[in-house]
Amino acid sequence: MSEPLDIGIVGLGRMGMVHAQHLLELERQDGLCRLVAIVDSDGDRAAKFIAATGFSGKAFESVDAYAASGICKSTMLVSPTEHHRLQATI
Repeated sequence: MSEPLDIGIVGLGRMGMVHAQHLLELERQDGLCRLVAIVDSDGDRAAKFIAATGFSGKAFESVDAYAASGICKSTMLVSPTEHHRLQATI
């Protein structure tokens, strides 16, 4: 079996939470992917996600810091639509 794909998620709003939880479920069920990073400028929202899910990866408050870390090969953008173009080019 190949190594799981490390994924980061940008944005933990309503849909970001849903997608992040699904990634955690896929990680636990199949081991094909691994949620290793979350990014949200609202530290309280990230802390609530961590407390609710037991997420043990890295949390970032900016896309710049996340991108500079080089932690993931794949990123799911679930931030507000108007931010996608800029965030996808960082």
